[in-house]
Amino acid sequence: MKISTKGIYALEAMIELASRNTACVSIRDIAAARNCSVKYLEQIFKQLKKAQLLISIRGKDGGYQIIQSLYAIGSGGLLGLGLGKSRQKFLYVPEPENDFVFPIVAEELGFIGAVVVLLLFSLLIMRGYWLALHARDKFGALTIVGIITLLAVQVFLNVGVVTNLIPNTGISLPFFSYGGTALMIQLAEMGIVLSISRQIPAPKND
Repeated sequence: MKISTKGIYALEAMIELASRNTACVSIRDIAAARNCSVKYLEQIFKQLKKAQLLISIRGKDGGYQIIQSLYAIGSGGLLGLGLGKSRQKFLYVPEPENDFVFPIVAEELGFIGAVVVLLLFSLLIMRGYWLALHARDKFGALTIVGIITLLAVQVFLNVGVVTNLIPNTGISLPFFSYGGTALMIQLAEMGIVLSISRQIPAPKND
């Protein structure tokens, strides 16, 4: 689909007017802002609707980030496109290395790879609570519960956002999202959990 420079200016005017005013922006307002004919703009909007690119600017019916995220998850299919072969991470999905890294994982590794990642998180969380139940003292138990609950909530919020289950919260995915400081803190938390787990007495063999 080809859009002229005047059409691009018209779309920019639509975004600008929508950001300034909460009321519905009419095609006549856009045409007046960019000196275009109403008929010409109607043709452009029809083409955009056919291409499924005309989405809600204010996020009432979805948003650009969520749309591109779902495209990435869906295009991965069952087995994925291959490690490092994602297409949506190239100027389509915003923050593909940070908040929206899970859709890229799903696109490259497919549905099976995404399920494996979620299963690994689930095993880590369940194992953490098991360690909390068998901790040597109450302080160790509460420490593990706090760390694992923080991890579980963070994973739920991130995956919920990228799958359009909940509104965008800007929460990164533990151990996957970009950020050296966050990774160091998360590894330190896992080190604390492992340190407490080593104090759990081993079961006696009769």
